[in-house]
Amino acid sequence: MADLNLRTRGGLAEELGPQKCVGLQVDVRDAPSVSAVVDDAVAALGGLDVLVTVVGGHTLFAPWVRLTRCPTPTWDLIQTVNLG
Repeated sequence: MADLNLRTRGGLAEELGPQKCVGLQVDVRDAPSVSAVVDDAVAALGGLDVLVTVVGGHTLFAPWVRLTRCPTPTWDLIQTVNLG
């Protein structure tokens, strides 16, 4: 389980146990961070059989606001995460 937020990724990893899941930090906007998290997962688990990516749901990393009141940095973050 990888997430930008250290707090949200740890709970599931602890619940599933270290043989099935590890909690790692990743910033999907940064290619080296993505490569590093895959390498870390392989090292921690002894390999990967399946890799699933789910990115989006901007309310997880940016507060919900009306579009007309969305600050430019928040809009940029949403666009970068979802569109690259």
